[in-house]
Amino acid sequence: MLQAGKIMAASAVRALTDPTLVIAAKTEHRKQLDGEKYVSLIPAEATLQRLR
Repeated sequence: MLQAGKIMAASAVRALTDPTLVIAAKTEHRKQLDGEKYVSLIPAEATLQRLR
């Protein structure tokens, strides 16, 4: 579990310090979507409720 956390943190640092990596990821994501749009199952009129 600790190793997974280290890998995730290192990936986040790399993404924050290498803008070309983020651009490449966004490009690949758009390509995989193939024109599909994400439609949220949460209604637009839904609001956050305070946690007690």
